[in-house]
Amino acid sequence: MDIDCVPDSADTNLDRLADALRELGGRLRVGGLSDDEARQLKVQRDGTTLASFGSSTWMTDAGAIDILGELRGRDGGEVGALLDRCDCARTAGDPGRAGLDVLGHRQPDLWDG
Repeated sequence: MDIDCVPDSADTNLDRLADALRELGGRLRVGGLSDDEARQLKVQRDGTTLASFGSSTWMTDAGAIDILGELRGRDGGEVGALLDRCDCARTAGDPGRAGLDVLGHRQPDLWDG
């Protein structure tokens, strides 16, 4: 099981996401490499790098996360309308949190059935 994350592409948001990845020991998940081998890869974890990857898969000390920076809606457009239908739990300003917005989808809203 993993978490799928569709981040806002604003530079400050991607920087906060990169901060969370660093805090959680994030490393790329790479086919054909063990987790120990992936830990040895020299990967810059910052907002600029996340933006350049588009979409990427990561392992952290807390579990797996897929960052889906290039996710599109069924019509090929941006996901803004999709995000409007999500439940949002804000962690910004919470002590000990990275300041990320956490979105959870209401499944029936996403598919036609």
